[in-house]
Amino acid sequence: MAEESTFCSGCGEPSSGKEFCPVCLSHQTSAEKLDKQLAEIILDRNQLKYPVITRWVRIGRDPTNQIVLNDDRFGSRFHAWITYEAGRFWLEDLGSTNGTVLNGVQVGSREALSSGDKIRIGETDLTFVLLD
Repeated sequence: MAEESTFCSGCGEPSSGKEFCPVCLSHQTSAEKLDKQLAEIILDRNQLKYPVITRWVRIGRDPTNQIVLNDDRFGSRFHAWITYEAGRFWLEDLGSTNGTVLNGVQVGSREALSSGDKIRIGETDLTFVLLD
């Protein structure tokens, strides 16, 4: 399972634990961590579950992502992320080479997520599940 990491709320880069992000210089707050786990992302091929406990979950081949797809040759290093804003979860492609697919449709920009949504990143299928 991926290690728990904290990401900058401004740019999504890994946080260094400092007051300001070294990449985008935005002020870091404790608001990045959710009060409780609200959702999980399931890797369909082996049913591995990743808890969503932060406002930003980045997915891709790079080892600094919260969900690392190191065996997906069509996934980008920083492929997509799921964010939690204004009481909703959102999926956004991060300029990947092969794009991100939500329920069979290519993601053009940010798309709202619902429980049971199917996400395809490269050759990897994921399911987004809201928890009660």
